[in-house]
Amino acid sequence: EFGPTLEEYAVNGVPVDCGEDWTREEILAAIERGNHLGATTPEAFELFREDIEYQVKAGFSKVVLLSDIIDNLPRKLKVSPVALIPQKNRRGAIILDLSFALKIGGYILPSVNEATKRMAPEDALDQLGSVLPRIIAAMAEAPTELGPIRMSKVDLKDGFWRMVCEKGQEWNFAYILPNHEGEEVEIVVPSALQMGWAESPPFFCAASETARDVAESYVAEPLGSLP
Repeated sequence: EFGPTLEEYAVNGVPVDCGEDWTREEILAAIERGNHLGATTPEAFELFREDIEYQVKAGFSKVVLLSDIIDNLPRKLKVSPVALIPQKNRRGAIILDLSFALKIGGYILPSVNEATKRMAPEDALDQLGSVLPRIIAAMAEAPTELGPIRMSKVDLKDGFWRMVCEKGQEWNFAYILPNHEGEEVEIVVPSALQMGWAESPPFFCAASETARDVAESYVAEPLGSLP
């Protein structure tokens, strides 16, 4: 039943409303403030360059020079700080901090997450808390005559990046590409949903939950009956 909505997401992107447009003063203040400290090391520069190059080639992001847009800033442009989170025995994780609220002048600018209007279907998130009990129940109820239970886990590569936002709204999720002092400012503009956005989990789960529903309908069919 959710198929037509998913088709709408696939054709036009997921709906995005991140609140009021930022003023030129607010955008430039966010750019001047820059990224979190973890993203300002030489190691971080190398990792970001490698990762963003992959994103651009895969069509998940684009990179623009600030000097090319400074005279005509995109209406939806918001610039949030990015962080590099250390991980044990693996490369650091890049996280866009869309919950960061910039202090500018005598007020605090609402973060992208705080200003976001909730538009994603929330029902799919309700399934998350019941996953483990359902797995345990399925194992307990499995017919013993079928032999041992085999389990597999599928990790969807670049999962959130498979969900793309509406055209023009990608500027809400921009950030500065970490670089050395004195280098030209480059802005990363991701077209896909970001891990740090409040609405990314429900939008993603809406798609994955539908896939689970389809799989469940196939499992209910008699063995050998599917084409």
